[in-house]
Order: sequence, then structure tokens, then C-alpha cells
Amino acid sequence: MSRYFWMYYLLGLCSFTSQATLIPPPGFESLLEGQTEQIEVLLPGHSLGLFPVVVKPDTVQFMSPLMVLE
Repeated sequence: MSRYFWMYYLLGLCSFTSQATLIPPPGFESLLEGQTEQIEVLLPGHSLGLFPVVVKPDTVQFMSPLMVLE
């Protein structure tokens, strides 16, 4: 019985934390829309450079992915 209790407890805890991250604190609502940032792409031994990305709570997307490959 205690084994099932812990599984349900962990399942409930995970669902609670995932819901908590969807609601930003007051004043931080703009973070859900995404921010434009610069990230440095590194490969072992050298840097490929800085590239513009759009950062959202669940994704990071290159604005020009072909530039990274050049």
C-alpha cells in the first residue's frame, strides 16, 4: 500500500509544480511572450559566435538557424 501512496504523491507533486510554472508573478507576464537574446554557440575547441534567439518559458529558437550552420 505504501508503494502506491508514494507514486500518487510524486504524481501529484509533479502536476502541481507544472501548473505553478504556467502562472507568472505579477509584473512578469511579458516573459511568456518571449524575449530576444543573444547566445554563444560553442563546439569543443572554439566558438561559432553569437546568434539571436527567441527565448520562451518552454523553448529556445534560433531566429536564423542557417547562420549557425555557415
